[in-house]
Amino acid sequence: LLPLRIIYSNAEYRDRIDISPSEVYKNLENEMLRKMGSNEKYNCFYHATTVILVSGKDNERSKVIDCSAATQNMLLAAEALNIGSCWVELVSLAFMGPQAKELRAKLNLPEGYTPLYSVLLGYKDMEGKAAPRKENTVQYIR
Repeated sequence: LLPLRIIYSNAEYRDRIDISPSEVYKNLENEMLRKMGSNEKYNCFYHATTVILVSGKDNERSKVIDCSAATQNMLLAAEALNIGSCWVELVSLAFMGPQAKELRAKLNLPEGYTPLYSVLLGYKDMEGKAAPRKENTVQYIR
């Protein structure tokens, strides 16, 4: 089965999703995530115009692999169209813990699927630069 993708371009829905990860972060052991959750200016979606939740079927053995491949393909397609994109995994934390059921209901997520990743899409403010390449970093074995 293919991963389920739900697209939110409505600001109200994006804001609903963004609140919960920050609340979860505040209660984690990881200090960096706690700081992010406590920062009132933090927005896990970086104010992107469109957010795509990539969800895996709960009982599917390869859901992580399938969702990862689908996410990467969306990022590549966006780049080909000169659309800015970003892969955010931390959104999965919003769907853990006591608030998960309420958040699923607010977003009308179908039963049996859990969001693993999000893809953020928006128009780029600037052109990217080519990444620097180091010499002799590829080894050919013949």
